[in-house]
Amino acid sequence: MVVDGDLIPMAGVDLVRNYARIPIMTGVARKEWAHKKPQFYNLHRKSVLTAEESGESVFRIIEGSFHDTSPVKLSNSTLHLVANASFVR
Repeated sequence: MVVDGDLIPMAGVDLVRNYARIPIMTGVARKEWAHKKPQFYNLHRKSVLTAEESGESVFRIIEGSFHDTSPVKLSNSTLHLVANASFVR
């Protein structure tokens, strides 16, 4: 994978698991998501959510919510890395 122009020779989840200096929450309890409708997260009521759908949702949440308050915009490759690392089975 390429992130911000650098070749990362491992999957996003492995990268975070091995090198994150702070704990990263990779799952979210239903209560924490309950204050907003599933449409906000682009999640429809499904019994199964694929890694691709989860990654797309995380990408959109960061791009749509985080970037509104951040002075620095994350590159698409960084957003994809975070989205990839956010999916846990």
